[in-house]
Amino acid sequence: MLYLDVDLYQYFIGRDGQSVEEKTMISRIDQLIRVVEAMIYATPQPEGVPAGLYRYMIHYLTINMGIDSVFMVLSKNPEHYEHKAQLWNTLRTQNPKAYDAVTHTLIGRLLTVPGALGRGLIHVGYGIAHRFIGVN
Repeated sequence: MLYLDVDLYQYFIGRDGQSVEEKTMISRIDQLIRVVEAMIYATPQPEGVPAGLYRYMIHYLTINMGIDSVFMVLSKNPEHYEHKAQLWNTLRTQNPKAYDAVTHTLIGRLLTVPGALGRGLIHVGYGIAHRFIGVN
């Protein structure tokens, strides 16, 4: 029997300082915003691409709008609350069809509830997802 003693790199998901850790994501919110803004401007009109591709792009845009929105709210920073509103406004003004498609999803509807109620829903939803699903 052949036995090889090989040292392999062990990657531990969830370690402190990891790029997807909550504190790290909040500290890099400006980068998240830049990425989503680029996605907003790059999302074509539905007539310009096959229907399946458009649905995929809207799904992916919804996920990224959600990630940004959640971390901006979790920061509890009023400046980030304003950035969240501006990001949604950018989507609404730059690509109204994409805005309609994103806000007609359950996630999109929950993320766009205004004010303290909306922020509370995001905190509760994130807490549930974090506890039972393990999202970060």
